[in-house]
Amino acid sequence: MVRVSLILLLACCTWTGAGCGPSPAPVNAERWGRALLWSLNQHHFDMVEPLLSSDARYTDASYAQPLHPTTDDRIKLGYYFRLLWRALPQLRWDFVRATGSDRTIVVEWVLHGYGEAAGEGLAGVYWLELSGDRISRIDAYFDGGRLRSALLAAPPARWPF
Repeated sequence: MVRVSLILLLACCTWTGAGCGPSPAPVNAERWGRALLWSLNQHHFDMVEPLLSSDARYTDASYAQPLHPTTDDRIKLGYYFRLLWRALPQLRWDFVRATGSDRTIVVEWVLHGYGEAAGEGLAGVYWLELSGDRISRIDAYFDGGRLRSALLAAPPARWPF
């Protein structure tokens, strides 16, 4: 949780341009953050896809290369999330806070339902870049090892491959 808060603080300092003075987060940041997490919580990529630009890309610590929703191979962005939702059907992203500008937003969240100890969630951050009225890039920062362990512990009948 401390690492996530430090990333959020660094992002705030970078965007204000005048140091780490307080600056109110635009209403837009919270709306984008809540919309993305709500769509992920629906467990249907059809709910996520309308938020993304046609050339959107997703990266996180648990995957070796960026994922694009427009590629035709097995590493599609939709496939990645479908794997998570099928293997871990109780996954739920809880919104914590968001800050940013008109083009870049940091969304802090806590993930539940991956087999964590009672009451303990996986804290993380999505760094969003916007292009017009769509998300063009999502960089996820969290402990990918904990999520990978939960995927490996899921019953094989839930694996989509």
